[in-house]
Amino acid sequence: MFKKGQRYSRKEISALIGGQIQGYMGTRQKKVIGVYLELSSNPNAPTEILCGSGKDIAKHGLWLSLQHEPVPIFLKRKTNEWEYQGLFSVSSSIEDESALEEIRCKAGRNYKLSRAINLQEVSENLDFDQQVTWSKALTITQRAERLSKAETLPKTKEVKTTVYVRNPDVVAEALVRANGTCESCYKPAPFIRKTYNTPYLEVHHKLPLAQGGPDTVDNVLALCPNCHRQAHFG
Repeated sequence: MFKKGQRYSRKEISALIGGQIQGYMGTRQKKVIGVYLELSSNPNAPTEILCGSGKDIAKHGLWLSLQHEPVPIFLKRKTNEWEYQGLFSVSSSIEDESALEEIRCKAGRNYKLSRAINLQEVSENLDFDQQVTWSKALTITQRAERLSKAETLPKTKEVKTTVYVRNPDVVAEALVRANGTCESCYKPAPFIRKTYNTPYLEVHHKLPLAQGGPDTVDNVLALCPNCHRQAHFG
């Protein structure tokens, strides 16, 4: 959606992700969806955000400190020119008054801080999920306008992946053990496979292979598609 190092106007940014054109935190539905910083008041940006004690700023800083979704951060380079720094997620939040006073003095801020938020850049691999979040936050009119201008053929890219060779006996044993019943919700499999005329269940590793989990019967469950998705995204 945004290209790192490229500059945008606030109107252009708002058209893409929504939120207010004014202020240094764009919000929607009690979520911060964009942060706009000046180095004069946030010298350690984009990895640190200093929140003043004004009512709205303090409130938006609290929202940001509690959310798990990463946010795009922009630095002001010229009047109405904001350079995209990347996606960042909150790593810690400082609220202790003595610590904030020390941070305020070092930063040269002349007013009280409500909190200091430390952030770390996240992989752009998360960018697609974040784009979906942004799109849902747009109005129907904004999203319709974006859809009308969108390319209809998807772009392609080459990626390298690591594939784990699974033991078919583990999968077979889990399916036999389940006997057509999901081992999470205990409901019957949602349909019968055409190919083998058997109940459709998906074998899931409780501790993923990518995290060092063993490919053993004790580490797998036979799940219906809904429970399998919940195991990954719930």
